[in-house]
Amino acid sequence: GHSDNNGSEDKGHFHVTYHHNYFNHLGSRLPSLRFGTGHVYNNYYNDITISGIDSRLEAQMLIENNVFVNALKPLMTLEEGGYANPVGNDWGGATPELNPGTFTSAPYSYSLGATTGVASAGKRWISYWIV
Repeated sequence: GHSDNNGSEDKGHFHVTYHHNYFNHLGSRLPSLRFGTGHVYNNYYNDITISGIDSRLEAQMLIENNVFVNALKPLMTLEEGGYANPVGNDWGGATPELNPGTFTSAPYSYSLGATTGVASAGKRWISYWIV
């Protein structure tokens, strides 16, 4: 959602998927989701200074086979009332905030890669973000 105050309009309309991205030397909100459903899989997070994935304000997220290296808070759900179901992630020694939700399987077909392959492929992915 585009605003913390827009839940009545936004609920049930946002369905977002992030996959095969390389997030490097960034602050936070990778992604940040309010009110909708999000599927985040096979992403590589390196040197994330604040937070990686933010599930906020009743958002439901399925978080699968992501790799986090030097990420302060790889997953946040508790501070702002979001939900997440993480499966097979490598948190890189960090502890994710977890508020389990109801979104446990994506409503489409996809190819989930092994976590061990995410790190080696991370820097080759096209969605290379530099901020």
